[in-house]
Amino acid sequence: MPDAAAPHDTPAVAAHESRLPPPAQEGSEVSVDGFFGAVIIRYSRADALADGVLADVSGRASEAGFSVPVALSAALWADINAIPEGAGQDVDGRLWDVLFLAWHNVRVHGNQPGNTLVYKLILPVQGADERPGAPYAVKCVIGPGDDGEPVLTFLRPDED
Repeated sequence: MPDAAAPHDTPAVAAHESRLPPPAQEGSEVSVDGFFGAVIIRYSRADALADGVLADVSGRASEAGFSVPVALSAALWADINAIPEGAGQDVDGRLWDVLFLAWHNVRVHGNQPGNTLVYKLILPVQGADERPGAPYAVKCVIGPGDDGEPVLTFLRPDED
């Protein structure tokens, strides 16, 4: 029967503890690099805007009442542009509907916990299998931008 040594005296625990970074001193910054290693790749919001993964609609959003930068996912932007023939709509009007209804829902439901709001509107999409007039869900997420400033991103609910 092995002797009853203290758990911290075993080589496995001691080796494990040696891999942990030292505890942070009060008032000092904790480096993520020290724990996880150097960043391999960084893909910023600015990169996503430049690559077309996000579409900047901050100008129109400010007209709807938003005071922070606003971007749409490429998939949501494509749906806004996919106007069914004979719908009597245009891209600018559909964008306004998405933004204004978001602003309204933020005003009504903005005190809810969390950083995500999902709301619905009527947004027919060319080629969609849904019945005409079916509610279209939009996800609105507020989070930090590249420099920690608040930014809004609008997406389809199946996107992250």
